[in-house]
Amino acid sequence: MRRHSRGLGLLELLVALVLVTLASSLVMQGIGQGLGMLRRVATDQGTAYHELMARAWLRESIAAAASEAVAQAADDAGDAGQNVADSRPAVPPRPVFAGTAGTIEMQSFRPLLGAEGVATAIRWSADPQQGLRYEEGDQQVLVDALPPVQRIEYQGPDGNWQPQWPPAEAPAAESPQAEGEAAVSALPRRVRFEFPDNDRLDVVLLARHSARSQEEDSGAESEGADSEEVDGE
Repeated sequence: MRRHSRGLGLLELLVALVLVTLASSLVMQGIGQGLGMLRRVATDQGTAYHELMARAWLRESIAAAASEAVAQAADDAGDAGQNVADSRPAVPPRPVFAGTAGTIEMQSFRPLLGAEGVATAIRWSADPQQGLRYEEGDQQVLVDALPPVQRIEYQGPDGNWQPQWPPAEAPAAESPQAEGEAAVSALPRRVRFEFPDNDRLDVVLLARHSARSQEEDSGAESEGADSEEVDGE
């Protein structure tokens, strides 16, 4: 007796179709989740990179501007002393550095928006909602790559943190020479930006100026040694 092979019935086809559909749905869902995770990782990496660059720019710009402001203040004090010696009216000194819990103001010769080499008044303003604002005259830039700045503090030479700079008890200079000598002391050692979740950014100011002063002193000493050799010859 011969047996005839029977093909798939309608019910079996429906079951196979359902299984294939479920497997395809699971595969597509897994691919979608993987792509979504990849996009989130790429976005987080881009955000972290932009924040890292913003922090580096903030640290470098404030330290450089403070160093230049101190050097210029020392030059202004020297010019004022020469004016006094020559019986000419003294030019009022420009402010080196001024800060509160929400703002920092100083002069910069390398502004972000203006011409380089020209003393320009710049200002950073903390925005608890959006981040940090950089202001230069009537122009301003929102640094939204940074977290919202909650507070700005200033560390004095004694190591104590102050809510403003110069401190309220800071003494006034008695002479142009004293202004030049006090230019560095008119600068905080560090500026601290406090962000949410105990996150903070410290900007070192005095170390940078001290290094620059040492370079200038060593250069002056080498020039003096060269001149002495010439005189000896």
